[in-house]
Amino acid sequence: MAHLDAPVRAPGDLTIEATKSVIGRQRSEAVNLPIEVPTVSGAHAMIDLVDGKVMVTDLTSTNGTFIDGEELLPGVPTQLVVGGEVIFGDEFLARFELVETADEGSGDDAAD
Repeated sequence: MAHLDAPVRAPGDLTIEATKSVIGRQRSEAVNLPIEVPTVSGAHAMIDLVDGKVMVTDLTSTNGTFIDGEELLPGVPTQLVVGGEVIFGDEFLARFELVETADEGSGDDAAD
């Protein structure tokens, strides 16, 4: 007997526009950046743009949040630098890299 799992759709790129964003499995009043992947918790992590820095905080997720392979302690903001990798729960379904956008390199230190 053989078993084939149905493919899971990759979430694609995420654009962080708000100074505070919550990543979670489904869009809701509390979640403004949904990642529809089963291993992402309802309210998984928060991303804060603070003084031009991207800070990621795990919100006591079931499967963890990782930056560059290191699991974040729940409730502890951790900086994600350009070129850094963040994983929300599953390394194959919810892996992202922070990239610099064209307007970030313009000398303006304000976050978008």
